[in-house]
Amino acid sequence: MKNYGASIAGYLVCLLAGTVAWAQADSNRNGAGTSDGPAQNSKQSDQGNTKPGQSTKKPVKETKPKTSIPTAKKGGTNVGSPDEEPGDAAGMPDGSSNADGGGATSGNAAAPNWSAKHLHLAPHAAQKFVQNGVNLEPHEGHQLIEATFHLEAMRADAKAVENYAKLLKSVNRKDLTSRARAGARLLELKNITLRGPDGKRYRALWNVGDGVRTTIARFEVSPNSESSQQSSSGNVNPNGPWLDAERSFITRVVRPNNQQPITDYKTTFSGILRTDQAFPVTFLFSVPASVDLKTLKLVVDSEAFSIEE
Repeated sequence: MKNYGASIAGYLVCLLAGTVAWAQADSNRNGAGTSDGPAQNSKQSDQGNTKPGQSTKKPVKETKPKTSIPTAKKGGTNVGSPDEEPGDAAGMPDGSSNADGGGATSGNAAAPNWSAKHLHLAPHAAQKFVQNGVNLEPHEGHQLIEATFHLEAMRADAKAVENYAKLLKSVNRKDLTSRARAGARLLELKNITLRGPDGKRYRALWNVGDGVRTTIARFEVSPNSESSQQSSSGNVNPNGPWLDAERSFITRVVRPNNQQPITDYKTTFSGILRTDQAFPVTFLFSVPASVDLKTLKLVVDSEAFSIEE
């Protein structure tokens, strides 16, 4: 009787195990191709050979963005960063952009971020630009060009104050936010270019005019010492279109042992301005002397504008 009971118990265990295995197999067949099942291309070693407590995901190495380094060297007075860049994407109509100023998306032309009118290009009065510690001269075979136009921010950017505060740690974010309630937009020097008929773009070198804070910085690096000096001048008109704006001329001199010093130059400009108010601005460019100025177009955050004068 005991043997008969043991046989019955063994049969029930086998039946139960077989039923569970069949249910699992059927579930796998029904779940194939759905988002709940394992990926078809996943390797078996990733699923079955994992030790307890061990993750199947490979660690992701964090990479930090590299900071661009100016390239003018050996005592020259040219602006550090290259001023020529490849052209915009082929076929992009002038003035088309998305909400972030990056070009049209999905074939739908979004509302423009900027309006630039009365664009006028003219050679700078002198071969060099020298003013209050700033000394700029064009690259060889280039000439300095002044671009004057009326710029208007057509739409506000909700992150304008936040992005501007990241660029300039010294700004009063609370005060800036209070004054930007009516709407503001960020403008940077690196996003202002002149585009030639061949598609090449020439970045703006300097903001010319009053009503902008100016910072002059100089860094010297020797094998056994480092030094720096900085000065600021000028103020932003609180009643003007700029909520805040700053331009910088930065010089970095490296003096290796028994070698000629290496000098790098860099210019920056960051401004946050009110929306729905046009005002005149002037920026300095270095373009090839052979370029016909009438063929150039102004590009602000990927939105292009033709010369009207």
